[in-house]
Amino acid sequence: MTNPLPPPAKPSLKQRLGQLFATYGQVAIYTYVVLAVLSFAGAYLAIRLGWQPRSIAGQGASLGAAYVLYKVGMPVRIAAALLLTPVVARCLVWLRGARSR
Repeated sequence: MTNPLPPPAKPSLKQRLGQLFATYGQVAIYTYVVLAVLSFAGAYLAIRLGWQPRSIAGQGASLGAAYVLYKVGMPVRIAAALLLTPVVARCLVWLRGARSR
């Protein structure tokens, strides 16, 4: 006999990120925000190291290019948050336990 029901669909990254926030709360939010800030700063720094604008408009272009690079990297950043948040939460629990001893 075959199963008439199709297998359940895999949740999207957005849905999994929402589940992560619901499960881990502030730890997930802080982890994602830190990853986002580091990602944007890294993109900006990479662009600035390779290209030295000489005007205000050029500096704005650097920020714009960094933002585009930041947005392109969003799936990687979300995947990193999904992987790192449980690790960060376990580390925080371990550190709190070590302090209470």
